[in-house]
Formats: sequence, C-alpha cells, structure tokens
Amino acid sequence: MASMCKGKLRVAVSEGIVGAAATLKAPVRVPDVSADPRYLMVNPETRSELAIPMIHKGQVIGVLDLESPQLNYFTEDHVQTLSILAANLAVSLENARLYEKLARDEARLERDLQAAKRIQGALLQPVPSEDYGLDMAARYLSAEKCAATCTNFCAMDPSNLA
Repeated sequence: MASMCKGKLRVAVSEGIVGAAATLKAPVRVPDVSADPRYLMVNPETRSELAIPMIHKGQVIGVLDLESPQLNYFTEDHVQTLSILAANLAVSLENARLYEKLARDEARLERDLQAAKRIQGALLQPVPSEDYGLDMAARYLSAEKCAATCTNFCAMDPSNLA
C-alpha cells in the first residue's frame, strides 16, 4: 500500500503503473490515468503515462517512467523507441554496478595486501647491520596469492671458508 514518508511517496515494488511494468516485465502504456485503477496520483497534472522496464539478463533493474499532461499522448512508436533506450540503460546501469563492485573489491584487496605487508615486516628477521664485507640488500613484497619465504642471516667463521 502506498504511504507518504517525510514528503516522499513510498510504494511496494509491484504497485502503480511502474510496479505493473516491473511485474509484467513489459511496457505499460496508459492513455488516461484516471481510468486505470493501478495509477497512484503523485503529480496531479499527469493525464497519460508510459512505464518501460529496464531488463538485464531477465531481471528488472529499474523502470523508465514517463508522464504527460496530455491524454493519450504516448504512441506505439514511443514504446518501441523507449524500449530500445531502456535496454541500453539497463546494460549501462549493470556495467556501472559491476565497475563499482570491482573498484570496491580492488580497494579491499589493496587494504588486505598492505596489512599483510605490515604483518610480514613485523615477523621477518631484519637484515643484519654488521659489516661482513658483503653488500646486502633485502626487499619484501606482498603477494596476492599465498606464498612463503624463509630467510635466515647468520655470521660465518671466515676460517671455515678455506
């Protein structure tokens, strides 16, 4: 049932002309909204309405809703043209949603890698600072997949090298 909430109309997904288009997964053209019991009056100037579902892979992800102050304004040409637009919008919206999810996942992975780097740095032995007559360097890089490294630095008795 439709209800007002802080100046905004709240309706169930299946209510109204928009809800009918979403439920039917098909365009709904209403030449006279006053004659259609599904119509929910939001704009008192509306006389005709056209609702086109935006469908991606069989799922309704939104509804393109147009209203006119003119009776019987929308034609079958409007339905055909706007159905093409709605299909393209559905793909664009889904691509944007997937891109946003990918960006969130990449940010989470980067945070995880930085945490792993800090933990690994705290657990690994430091590079010795004594002078053994060798040039030494170490670099720690976090891997995206599980990997293990074991490093040990120890002083050797030069008399054993002969």
